[in-house]
Amino acid sequence: FAVSHLGHLPMLAAAAWFPLVLLAVNQAARPSRSPGKGGRQSWRWPVAVGLLLAISLLAGHFQLFLYNFYAAIIFWLAIAWRGRVEGEERRAEGSKGDSERKATAEEEPGNLPPSVLLHQSQDVEPASASALRPPRGATFAYWRGQFLRLALAVGVMGLATLVQVWPFYELGQLSVRSSISYETSTGFGVWPVGLIDLLLPNLFSPNPQAYFGYWSNTDVLGYVGLFSLGLAGLGVLLGRAGRSSFYPIFFAVLGGAGLIFSLAGYTIFQGWFYQFVPALNLTRGAGRFLVWFDLGVALAAAFGLQSWLEYQARHRQADAERVLRWGWRSLALAGVALLVVPLPILYAQLISTPGSINDLLVRGIDGLVTAVILLGLGAILLRLLYRRRVGPDLGAFLALALVVFDLFSVRAEFNPQTGDVANGFYHDATAAFIRSQDAQGQYRLDATVGSVTQAWQANTAQLYRLNDLRGVFNPLQLAGYEALWNGITSSQKDFRAVPAYNLLGARYVIARNKEDPTGTQFRPVYRDARPGVKLNVFENSQALPLVTLVHRTELKPQAEILPALLGADFKPGELAFLEKGRKLDGPAGLQNSEGVRLLEHRANRLQVEANLTSEGYVLINQAFYPGWQARLDGVDTTLERANYALGAVYLPPGQHTLTLEFAPLSFRLGGPITLATWLLATGFLVWPLLRGRWRRPKPQN
Repeated sequence: FAVSHLGHLPMLAAAAWFPLVLLAVNQAARPSRSPGKGGRQSWRWPVAVGLLLAISLLAGHFQLFLYNFYAAIIFWLAIAWRGRVEGEERRAEGSKGDSERKATAEEEPGNLPPSVLLHQSQDVEPASASALRPPRGATFAYWRGQFLRLALAVGVMGLATLVQVWPFYELGQLSVRSSISYETSTGFGVWPVGLIDLLLPNLFSPNPQAYFGYWSNTDVLGYVGLFSLGLAGLGVLLGRAGRSSFYPIFFAVLGGAGLIFSLAGYTIFQGWFYQFVPALNLTRGAGRFLVWFDLGVALAAAFGLQSWLEYQARHRQADAERVLRWGWRSLALAGVALLVVPLPILYAQLISTPGSINDLLVRGIDGLVTAVILLGLGAILLRLLYRRRVGPDLGAFLALALVVFDLFSVRAEFNPQTGDVANGFYHDATAAFIRSQDAQGQYRLDATVGSVTQAWQANTAQLYRLNDLRGVFNPLQLAGYEALWNGITSSQKDFRAVPAYNLLGARYVIARNKEDPTGTQFRPVYRDARPGVKLNVFENSQALPLVTLVHRTELKPQAEILPALLGADFKPGELAFLEKGRKLDGPAGLQNSEGVRLLEHRANRLQVEANLTSEGYVLINQAFYPGWQARLDGVDTTLERANYALGAVYLPPGQHTLTLEFAPLSFRLGGPITLATWLLATGFLVWPLLRGRWRRPKPQN
């Protein structure tokens, strides 16, 4: 899973914390057996769970966090249930011991005091039967305590991430991901036919750049190794033989669930998730459920290896011996079956068609040969351990070495890259030219058409602190701005000739030959002639700057604004369409004494100086977002939505200073709450350690 997502760094960062989250959940949910605490559990582990989940969420990939969050909840409930069952079993064993002691005492009544004899003579319920039944209210108290600790963990996580979660929720409601269709949610799942990758990982392709098939395997590679699968099976079976099967079985089930859920629309679960599970209806790429599969199999395999070591450290046990014996035999039989049945057939096919070798056929043979080798080595190692020919230390080393040999061999050619992966981001000269022409950053650049995206990678503008009309490349674009962009680009073939295009402020268009803009308002101003790059920069003389002054507005419902903007007679510099506000019928142009000047332009702050002879609106040609606060001459004023997805502020006649700051309540309030949560929670966890250090007696001379 991690190898197949090398390009998804936030995904790896979120997934990397999950094992530590599970460890903390294990400690938080297990009933306390400390007699000094009277069976009470510590509240520190739930706080630790909350902080670790918070780090996983702050790592930056909500979908992976969501998968891991639900797995952690399931793990918590499973441990709690198991703890309750074990508690009842301990009571039953204790009751059995009491009954045996009572029977012994009845045989020798002279050894008991009179009070005990009197008690035995009464007609009471047998102690063993009553002990099997939990004390009145104990079950309720137990589960109440578990859910309170779980609620504490979730609460700490929520408060510790509020500075990100609250703005994220606001953005989600306004983005294209505010709702997605069921069909979209099933995208990028695992095709059932692609599950052969779990056994023959290079069958369809050694990397996602040249896969063979009708599906993309970018997100659906979950190979964990044939020997790892064998170890996981041993973990489950040896655990049952040793009566400690809870953990290997749980993680094996988690892995199986992840495998089934990764099939997306090919099972009924995707529909249930989309309909009933909170937040999963906002995600796609169900193939990422393979994180459950890979981690579950890996942990079950770890328990299998641990069971080996325990088997060698103690006397022979019949059940464990039987499992190990059938384990190495099963691996050997599987290897022989591959060697005898499919390999001869594929070799015969290869020999019968010497003139046209099928790459898929060759990769299939290579995969089967590799599988035979791995299964054979695994069977030999298991037999050596079964016969105790190698010790536990050497056996553990050889097992891990075989896992490494397996994984690294089949993934050695994954996504090969010999050149500089950042080559498409080196545009120092072009960026310097654009910055020299627009020092205040009032305009944007457009690099969206054709092959230019191969030389000018997405987010290049952000690396050079330039403004791109497509913003940062991510799946959470604002829905309003995205609808405006799609409306402009789909209105006609040469969308840059649409008047509404100038609203976006694209003063500089980056293109390649045969893809250059054709309108009369475009003129070439720069060329990057480097081999393999060859970029042309054109200047758009009609692009509106970041702030523009108009005296004419029309009020329309939002549904009617976009068609009006796309009209051929629309004049962006003279007229603005508003949903609310004031309808103005002022002059089309500006008087000589009028003007608007940008005083300050930072990521979260704009300051504008404007002079008007009659009332008007300052158009703020950036995406409208509720978090912006407007102040006119020091007094709060309203930022209106204008031209479907942009902003505008009303100004009366006169000279004014307009200030806009991005200061949403979600950040102003969420930031302090998050900071306070981290300080309090960390102090709560660290204080016992510090107190113990301070109270440690000084050594005597």
